Amino acid sequence: MRFRFWHRGRLRAAPPAGFLRVLRISRRKGVPTDQSFRVWASTLVGDDAAGMGASASGVGVFHPDPGSLSAAFVAERLARVYSVPPPASYRKGSWGAMFEKSGSTREVWA
Repeated sequence: MRFRFWHRGRLRAAPPAGFLRVLRISRRKGVPTDQSFRVWASTLVGDDAAGMGASASGVGVFHPDPGSLSAAFVAERLARVYSVPPPASYRKGSWGAMFEKSGSTREVWA
């Protein structure tokens, strides 16, 4: 799986350093629930990196301003969405191949 990052007007294969810092703090234990993600992350990694983390977390929270949500809520989803390898996987040949091999849905989900 490959990610691409749009940063400062260019598409890059490597993530910006600020984004890596915000990912690292997102995996910490004890992220506060009573602070917004933007305020919490800004105190640890700076405003620019906190903004990158808040923007990137929009993929997992479906909110117009993810930085305003609870730091613990956003950090958990940010860490999950950008984990390598990702927690979700896809079977070759899509859904059809899965059912062809098993013969029935009961065997697949049991």
